[in-house]
Order: sequence, then structure tokens, then C-alpha cells
Amino acid sequence: MNLKRAISAVCAAAVLVSTPLSDLPAQFSAYSHAYAALTEFRYEFSQSPVAMAVQSADDGSLKCEVVTRFPADGVTNGVTTVAELRRLYSGLTVNGFEFSNSSLEGLTAEDIHTSISVLSGTDSNSYDGWYAVTDKDTLDFADMPADNDSKVVQSLSFHIYIDGGAVSRLGMKLGDRIYLNSDGSGFSYYTHTEPGGPITMTVTEATWDNSSGMSCAYSGDFEIPGVTKGVTTFGELKALYDGIKVEGYEFRGSTVEGMTETDLVPTIVLMTGSDWNWKAVYNTTKMNFSSDLADVADDDIVQSIAFSISVQDDSFAKLGLKIGDSFVVNPEESKPDYYTYKLLSGRCTAEVVKSNSGQGTGLECTFMAPISLPGVKMGETTVGELKKRFLGVKVEGFEFRESTVEGLTADDFFLATAIMTGENWDWNAAYMTNTMTFSDVLKDVPDSDVVQEMRSQMAITDDAFTRLGLKLGDIITINQNDIRIFLVDDTIMWDEADGADHYEVCHDGITLDYCYTNNSTNFRTAMAMNGLKYGTYTLEIYAVYADNTRKLLGSVDYKYDENTADSDSNTFIYSDNPDGTITITGGTIVTPKLEIPAELDGKKVSAIGNSAFLFQSFITDLVIPEGVKSLDWYCFNTCENLETVTLPDSLEFIDSWAFERCSKLKTISIPANVTRINGGAFAQNSSMTSITCDPANKNYISVDGVLFTKDMKELVAYPGGIQGGYTVPATVNHIGDAAFYGALGLDSVTILGNLDFIGFEAFAECSKLTDVAIRDGVNYVGYWAFRGCDGIKTLTVPQSVTNIGNQAFGFAYADQKMSGFSLRGYKDSAVNFYAIRHDIPFICIGEASEDNKPFDKDNAKESEVETNPDTPEDEKITTIIATPAFNMKDKSEAGVGLDLSKVKVKAKEIYDEEGIKRAEEALGTEISANKKYSLLDLTLINGDKDYSNGYDGLVEVVIPIPKGHRGKTFYCYRLLDDGTKELIPGKQREDSYVVYLEHFSVYAFVADEEHTCVFSESWANDKSGHWHECACGKTTEPEAHIAGDWITDVGASSIEDGHRYKACTICGYIMEEETFKAEKTAAPVISPNGGTFTGSQTVTITCAVPDAVIYYTTDGSTPTADSAKYSGGFTLTASATVKAFAVSADAAASDIATAVFTKKSGTSGGSSGGSSSGSSGGSSRPSSAKTEETKPAFNGKETSWADIAGSIAKLAEGGTVTISLNGNYTVPAEVMKQIADKKIKATFVVDSVKSWVIDGAQIKNAASTDLTLIQTQKLKTGGLAGTEGVQFTVSSADIPAGIAVCFKADFAGRFANLYKSVDGKLVFMGCAKLDSTGKSTVPGIDGKGDYAVMLSELSALPGDMNNDGILNALDASEILKYAVGISAGANLAAADLNGDGTVNASDAAAVLRRAVG
Repeated sequence: MNLKRAISAVCAAAVLVSTPLSDLPAQFSAYSHAYAALTEFRYEFSQSPVAMAVQSADDGSLKCEVVTRFPADGVTNGVTTVAELRRLYSGLTVNGFEFSNSSLEGLTAEDIHTSISVLSGTDSNSYDGWYAVTDKDTLDFADMPADNDSKVVQSLSFHIYIDGGAVSRLGMKLGDRIYLNSDGSGFSYYTHTEPGGPITMTVTEATWDNSSGMSCAYSGDFEIPGVTKGVTTFGELKALYDGIKVEGYEFRGSTVEGMTETDLVPTIVLMTGSDWNWKAVYNTTKMNFSSDLADVADDDIVQSIAFSISVQDDSFAKLGLKIGDSFVVNPEESKPDYYTYKLLSGRCTAEVVKSNSGQGTGLECTFMAPISLPGVKMGETTVGELKKRFLGVKVEGFEFRESTVEGLTADDFFLATAIMTGENWDWNAAYMTNTMTFSDVLKDVPDSDVVQEMRSQMAITDDAFTRLGLKLGDIITINQNDIRIFLVDDTIMWDEADGADHYEVCHDGITLDYCYTNNSTNFRTAMAMNGLKYGTYTLEIYAVYADNTRKLLGSVDYKYDENTADSDSNTFIYSDNPDGTITITGGTIVTPKLEIPAELDGKKVSAIGNSAFLFQSFITDLVIPEGVKSLDWYCFNTCENLETVTLPDSLEFIDSWAFERCSKLKTISIPANVTRINGGAFAQNSSMTSITCDPANKNYISVDGVLFTKDMKELVAYPGGIQGGYTVPATVNHIGDAAFYGALGLDSVTILGNLDFIGFEAFAECSKLTDVAIRDGVNYVGYWAFRGCDGIKTLTVPQSVTNIGNQAFGFAYADQKMSGFSLRGYKDSAVNFYAIRHDIPFICIGEASEDNKPFDKDNAKESEVETNPDTPEDEKITTIIATPAFNMKDKSEAGVGLDLSKVKVKAKEIYDEEGIKRAEEALGTEISANKKYSLLDLTLINGDKDYSNGYDGLVEVVIPIPKGHRGKTFYCYRLLDDGTKELIPGKQREDSYVVYLEHFSVYAFVADEEHTCVFSESWANDKSGHWHECACGKTTEPEAHIAGDWITDVGASSIEDGHRYKACTICGYIMEEETFKAEKTAAPVISPNGGTFTGSQTVTITCAVPDAVIYYTTDGSTPTADSAKYSGGFTLTASATVKAFAVSADAAASDIATAVFTKKSGTSGGSSGGSSSGSSGGSSRPSSAKTEETKPAFNGKETSWADIAGSIAKLAEGGTVTISLNGNYTVPAEVMKQIADKKIKATFVVDSVKSWVIDGAQIKNAASTDLTLIQTQKLKTGGLAGTEGVQFTVSSADIPAGIAVCFKADFAGRFANLYKSVDGKLVFMGCAKLDSTGKSTVPGIDGKGDYAVMLSELSALPGDMNNDGILNALDASEILKYAVGISAGANLAAADLNGDGTVNASDAAAVLRRAVG
């Protein structure tokens, strides 16, 4: 604590106990003395220039001033008293202001005055105390009267003002701005300077609704001269400045790969008022107070002023950001550092030669290794460039191990690191150290000199020559058994390996290059790595011998960047096809846009081969030419920066994994002639939100961006960037291989009951997936189907699933189980056996029916076992029984089912030396001397075909226990290829042992092996109790279940029963379960509850449940969900029986409420005339129309149009009515006007299947408009006329592609734009321009649904730049004219076809692509 704060603390204590300082105990005497010597608080005024505004004073005169309120340590406004202030400081001093000039001519220093003031009040909300000094630098508290001491300090202020005489003399007017100490230009905008970086930002969970659920922003408050936050009003702020400008921030880069300026939103934020209302301007660094903040009241207090930078909502997915990620915007430029060069301890040979130094023995022997630095090219890079890139170099890694000279040790060498520079190759070196600092070693070398060579060298010391007797010409080799791998001028080099045929350079198991031995040198150059993404790679060098065996020689870190890429154009390699075409198999790619050539060397390209452009991260745009028919396996896999793909119409086949892991690819379009797409073609593409398909394709279709077969029976591919849950359509019975693989945005999926097949890796790596509903009816789940779905903690598998592929559930990745995962299912079902096989916790919810047990007992096969003749008869296993599971699949033939009548197991006992040796190594014992082992080789066959490694499914194998082993414990081990064993869980019976096998290979069946049971931590269970099991089949003693409370897993609703169960609190076994119905919704109340009336009767319906929906009828019929939905009171004009029911989200439908209303006879309910005021309006009626005598019906009662208009006029705003047309086709303008004025939703019933819903809130120009419903020859719904905004419902599926509309001739030339309501949003379907009579046919109706026709001056057709209702090359031309400033564009709103916010050549290209299909 500093002295001032210590004194403050003591003084505060004195105030609290109401004790004078003079009476404090002696221990406080030092503080008492210090108080007497207090100094003033100093405030440094640093505003320059100073802005002032002419305002109205309280007496009506004009004043011009600026007030700066400043804080003081230890003083809290509204809390600290004046007495406490005096005890803290002796006074207030303000420094820093001195008048120098003014923007107002004639204003002098004599006209400028200053004051320092203390404002106080009797409480925190009053301001009745004031003390100030004028034209002084210091306010001395000793001069301040004591009558304010008990008041609280409200503010400390420094005032600068112009005296009233000068205001009058200089002709100042209200609102004038004056700038003091300025350069003459003033500052109408206050300019705030941001540091600009580095800016650290962290992704958090969003606190408001947005699509990503994430937020990431930097925000920094700043001060404005003359503005005190919490005090200054917005009006005072506007009097000083027109607005705010922010300078200093400019996006210069980020630690997030791929982030650009458009991913960040710069924002200026102003918070005002007692509620801290948020006002902001986005994507700008300038805020104008008048235009941008027009709705802020002048008396609102300014609370906060800040500059913010935030991440665009759609950029989180694009950049792969997730909650918790941190990154830096505008990171500091890295300073040069030492480069560590790893010198590998390989074989080195050197000769003893004469020394040029003329010292010592006159001999030298030096082992040299070249040093290569990233981006440094010997003979080109200058010394200056070298020093900018690196501080120096450190050589590490060499280790002396042995030598051909006896007695030579590591101590006999001295180290030097050398660099040769300039035309004369001048020698510069650091001796006896492994570190060279360039600024030291090259301090006398001109920066313009070229670096010629760098080397590390170890020379033998003079003492060693003498001690070891070395002489001229001796050859010395060190580390002769090692192979060196190193870099020279970005070239990989290595020592030759004896006997090697050739060498391979690899990265992550992929061979990048191969080369042959060159006996003329000890090193071999590796080819460049063009095509890979720039970065540092660990490259492995293999020696390959004549028998194709490979030996790893070592590895080296290789930095690949623009300095090491050695070509400026793409090159390709290919293989010839039998039909004379070629397949491109790879190439060197150096341009971001890859355009595959249609021909090479005069040969047409028809295919892109396997892995041709795997890992080509350099590619951003891909164009495949016409003529290419096939994209083979992995051809563009892991092209991480690929953003656009153009596929040719000639394409027929896309193989598995072709575009997997293209993480920036957002969409891809399947051409019309593609006939086959294999699983996983578009897997793990985290940015992809849509896969589209040419409508002419006969094999595939896209629905909501998801790819299906044309018949909608197979879901082929789901874009991995779509966020949220997904319900598989009811038509789908097959989810293809890897269909959802890597869909990182998928969090839930509902699989309907008619699905029967879930393919290989179908949902693998869906890390957000937490909720999977597999309905009964699914019978096949492929291997690895849910691998890596670590968000799923428990999964219920129905008993209909009779075949489960290997590691389909509960595995994080291959052979690695997920922790905390459990399965729920039925005893003896396929999933029960799966859980046993993989030791996964299993919760039993019942017993599987016989029809749903997985094994086909009718096709159980008893197979003879070929046995070892030396095995005693009572120890031989001579037969086994194998029972295949239903729906076994052949993986080698796209998952086709196997004929179970032909499936069996072929078994033989292995007694050859190689097989026994392998088993002995795995089991850790000698088999030849122990007859307790039976070693079987099991092969699955189907007819004559071997399926050992080509099937997906489960086989139950029953092994009879030989008599010689009865009563012994039996075990089954699978002998793995790596020489280890795997214990297979099994069930031991008295005379047999049962195992469930997913793999067919070599198994050892072991009797009486020494074994200590390890019981699983998970519980096994059935209805009798629960227990722990060992893999050998032994169990702990069963324990009884303990029932828990009811658990509801499916809530009941108005349309579906609920489900609940009681589970054992120990093991989770379902002990009891039941369905239940929802409680009924409270019945609605009809008011009044029936009775008689004269004239008309208004009826209201209410329900006690807030969110309940009410349906009702007025004709006495029973209401249903298709009846009228109640939205407000309605009027009866005739006798009626009102029936209504209510339904809410969490409850069943209520009882029906009924009220009978009777109208007394002899009373008039309005005009009964049959007149109809149908205006012509350019409308026409079909010849089949009924005569005018036919009356429409209003809410069930026939009446006249005039009465209908009158009845609607009496309704409450926003009500609903039903009007049956009864053959009338023109609704008069007076009715339409009342519908519009009252914002009524009117249902016009055409016939039993057709109706139009007209929303009055959307009707314009209703006063002069008739509504005409036109029957056409093909149209089974009606047509529309006369409204600028009309909604209607298509309730019949038998419809044409367009809808006939007829408007008044006044609307000729306007566009009728058709929209469909999809998921609550209007989706554009088509448009047409009205002809001279106001008629047209709008295309785009595609089935039942809710539609709207909206009239506009503009076409809503995307891309229709010239506004003619047609998309063609003319629109592309108009877009290009606009982009270069030649044309303003007739329909700019439709021109941004690619949705990037800019109209440019990209949109023109998109128009042309869409125009030609």
C-alpha cells in the first residue's frame, strides 16, 4: 500500500469511528503528521484540439464551453464526502491547457477562461453544492468553506469557456462549433486510433440466437475529449462532434488458416440511457451521430463508447472454429531466430591431406557436412537477406560412435561452422562451437555479397595425428554402419545402402518419389514435392531391394514453400487405356486453379486415376473437361483448400473417397449422365452444405441438398456442413456406405422403420451426434457404422437388427473402444451377441422373439474337421457346427447378401511346423509337448467361394469338447498376424463350447490353461438378476435387481403415447415398462354458452391452457384438426351449433365443448338483397359459371356479397372467415376491401378439394380490385386476380406446372413472382410478366403446399439482371456492364447469383452456367 492510500485508509477509519485526528492513539501520529503535509491531486489535461459548442444558458443567453470531468484516486462520486476529499488531498491542480490558436477569427487568449470546480450534493442524487476557482491552475481546499463537508462529491471538473462578451462581440450563433489549439481544420469527427494488433480473440458460446451457436469478439472502450461517461448526454456529445472515426485497425493476417478480412466485422458501439441501450454500426470504421443514431434521445446519458471486432456467424463453420478456440488477429511479425540444423550421425569418410595453415603437423583431416537453411539458395541469397531471415544457425545431432582408426575418440575432433560468401568465396567461421551468429561472423561482410556455401566440419586435432600415428593419404571412416540423410540447397540426399535396387521417398505412407542408385556418387537427389500444401513435412527414405523388401534408412524434415517449388506450370503423368484413351495418374501442380487437360500428347483423357491428386492442398479450383467419364478412388482426396469443382456432362462414375476431406468445398453438382457414385465420395467435408444434381439425371436426385438415388430408396451422401438434426425420409430403406461420414454439424438423426440397411461407416466420425433413434425394422448395420461418434453414450438397438458389422457401435476408432458407452437391446438379439463379443455394457430391455434372433438355425452346418493323425482320439475335435447370421453381406461385391444355404465353415487342424510355431509364439508355450491344444484354421465359404476376409456378419460356432477334455475349462484364442493372441468370449457347456466369430483365421482352443479370471466392470444381466463375467465365461454370483423410479424416455403428446420404464439402479436392466397417454387439455369455454339472439351474435372461445390451439365448427359437425382454427371472436347471423376442442403440445385433445345458438324469427340481420357488385376489373368468367342468382355462403350460411361485406366490417381485426363460392368466380371489391381493412384471413372454398386462403394483411389497392378465381382446362385449383400479395393453398397433387393469374390491365408489364412456403420461409419458384390484359401463367408449382403470388416491378428470378423474366446470356452481359461501370442494371437485387454480396464477373459466369443447365 502506498503512502497516499495508507493515509486514506486511516482517515476512512477515523470517519467511521467519528474520532478527530488529534485524538487518535500515538501509533497513528505518523499518519497525522502526513496528513498535514498532503499534496494536491494533479490532473493532466491532454486534449488537443479542444472542441466547444455554442449552447443556450439557463437564463436564455448563449454560452460556449467544454467541461471535462476527471477522476481522482480514492474518490468515488456519489459516495465520498467533501470532508473525506479534503483529508485525501490539499487541493486540485490542472495542468496541460494553454491557449495557442482558434478556428474562430478574432478570438484571443483574453476571451478564454478556465475554472476548476467541486460539485457536491446532500445525497447521491442531488447537486446543490458548488465551489470553483476561475483562471487558476489550483483549487486549494484550505480556501473552500466547510459548510459542504458533509455533502457527497458528485464530480471534479475542469471548465474551458469563452466569456459572454466575446460570444456577443464575435457574433456566435447557437450550434456554432469552435476549435481551440487546432491546425485550422477543426475536427467535426472525433478520430480514435486503435493499436491495430496483435488482438487475441476466443470463441465462446453465443448468448443470443444465431445459426452457429458461437460468438467471438474483441471490444475496447475508449474516451472522447469533453465526454464523461455516465454524465455527458447524447445531445452534448452531438454538439461537440458529428461522429466518430476509428483509425489504426487494418486486417493484416491471423493465426487461423484461411481467415480473411471478410470474416471479421469491425463495429463502433455506443451505449446510452439508463438501460444501456446498444447502438452500433457494422462493417465500418465511421459512425455519424445524426444519421446512424437518429432514434437516440438527446437527454440519454452516454454510458459507453467502444470499438469491436467480431467473427461473422457463417465463418465459424468455414474456418473450422469451435468453442474454446483462441487465435490472434494481426500477430506480431516474428523476429529472426536461430535455425537449428540437425546433422545426422551418418557414415563419413575423409582423407589425411596437407594443411594450408603451415602450423603443427602440417596435416589435416576434415569431415564436412553441408548446411541447408529453408528459403536460402546458395549462390543466390545475399548476406542481407540471410540476416533478415535468421539470427544464426545451431548445428545439433552429430554423435561420434566408432571409427576405422583404433583409439580415435570424440575428444580428438574440434568443431567449426563456416560460411563462404562473395565472388571469391571468402571464408567466415565460428570455431569450437556449434552456434554461428551471423551478425558476429559476418559483421565485416557486405550485405550485398552472395552466400555461396555453408558447412559444418569436424577436424582431427594436431595431438591426435601425433598420438595415433596418422600419415598423409590415410583414409578414415567414422560411423561406417550409418546412413546419412540431409539437405543441400533444398535437395534431399542420402548415403547409398549396400545392395539396394532403388529408393522411395514417402510421407505418411504415401510414396512421393522413387529413384535409382547412381554409383558415381555417394548421394542421390530426390525430386521436388510440387503440389503439396506449403509446410514442413517429415519424409522417410526407404531402400528397396530386388525381392521388393524395404528398409527404412531414416527421415528428414523438409520445408516446402514458394522457395523450394521448382516449376511455374502444371505437368501431368498418365497411363494408356485399351480403348486408346488415357488415365491421368498424377502430376506436378503449382497453380491454385487446376484445369485438367482434355488431351495429352494427342490422346483423349477419359479418367482420373486412383490417388492421382491425393493431398494436393495447393488446389483451390478444379475444372474437369468434357470427355472424362471416371473419377477413381481417392483421386482428389484431402485437397484441403479446394473450394470449387466443375464436373463435365460426360462424367459417368465417381468412386469412393474421390472428394473426401476437401474441407473447404461447400457444394458440388452431379451432372446428368452420372450412373454410379460409390460410398464416401464426399465424406468428411465439414464446409459442404449442399450436393445438387442435374434434374435430367435418371439415377440420382437431390432433396434439400442431400443426395439420394432417383427412387429415393437409398440415401447416398449427406453434406457434412449442414447443422442440426435430420430425419431420414420415409421412402429410404438403405443408407449407403459412409453416407454421413464426418458430418460434424449433425447432432441428431431419426431413422424411420421402413429402413432396413445402414452401410459401412454410415455415421462414422459424426462427433456432435448425441441422439440416434433407430426404429424397429432396421435389420443390417454395417461395420464401423457409428465409429467415432463419441457424443453417443447409450444406444438402443431394436431386435429387428439381426446383423451387425464389426465394431459398428462403441468404438472411437479401429480396435479402440469408447469409454462410458453402453448398448440397450433384447436378450439373444444380434446386439446382445455383439455386446458380449466386444465386452460392451449391455442393458437388457426384454427377450428377442424367435423371429428376431440373429442366427439362421435352419442353415446350421455340421462340418468335419481335418485332424492331426498324431492326436489321441479322445482329444480330437472332429466336427464343428457353424450357424450364420441372417443378412450376411459380401463386402467385395458392394454389400450383396449371401445365400445362407451355401454358407458354411471349413475347418482343419493345423499340425505343420509353421502353424504350430506361430501358435507357440502367441500362446507363450510349447504345443508339441502338450496335447491340451487344438489349433484350427477356420474359413468361411459360400459354395466354392472363400469369404474369409470378404464378408460382414456374425457366425455362431459350436465346438464339441473331446471326451479327454470334459470337465476342464475351455478357452478360445484368435492368433493375430502380429504374433499376439486375442481371447474370444464364449459360453462353455458340459460337452461343447460356443463362440461368436466376426473374423475367420487361426484359432487355438485351449483346455486347462492356467488362467486368472478378470471380471468385466460392466454388468451382464437377465430378468433374474445381474452379475460380472470373465471373457472365459465364468461369472460372479448373481445379485437381485433393485428397481428405481419411473423414467420417462418418450413424453406423451396429443398425437403420440408416451413410454416409461423402471430400471435396475445397479445394472440398468429394464424391470418394467409401459405406455401412457397424455393428460387431456382443458376443454375450451364458448362464450356466451348458447342461447337465442336477434340480429347477430358475437362468439368467443377461450382455453385455460396458454399455448392451446382451438379448432371449431359452426354447423354442428364434430371438429377435427382440419377444421377452422380459432384466432379471435366471430359473428353469427343465423342459427348455429358451435362445437370446439383444444389441444396443446404436451397433452391430448380436450373434450368437445358445444353451444347452440338460435336466432329469433322475424328479425332482420342486415340487407337480404341478392345484389352482387362484381366489378369488371379486366376479369373474365368461365362459361361454366353459375348465374348471379347463386349465392355464396358465409360461415356456413348462404347470403349476399353485400351482407358478407357488412358482416366482415363488424368483425374484430385479425379474425378468420370461410366463404363458400358456390359457383361464383368473382369476389367483389367491397368484400376484398373489408378483408384488407380488417386484416381478415379468408378461406374461399372453390369445391370439395380446392380452396384459396387470402390474407387481408397483404392486400393492396383493394378499393378498386375484384378477386377472380378462374377455372382452366388443366388447372384443378383456381387462379388469382387483383391483389398485390395473395396466399393460397394447393390441396391436390394433380396439378400442372403453372398457375393462371388474371389481374387488372393496369398491372400489365409487372411481374407475378411465385413463392412456396418451405419450413416457414418463402422459396422462389418462378415468375412471369403480365401481358397487356393483366394475365399470365406463372410456372413453378411442384405439389401440395402453401404458395404466394406477389406482384412486383422486378422479376424475382435469380440472375435476371435485365428484368425480362428470362435467364440467358443477356443477363450475363448486363452484369458485366454493371461490374465495369457501364450500366446501372435494371434488376440489381437479382444479380448477386452466388450470394457473396458483390455483383461481378463471378455472377455472370454463374448466370451462364445456370442458363445452359
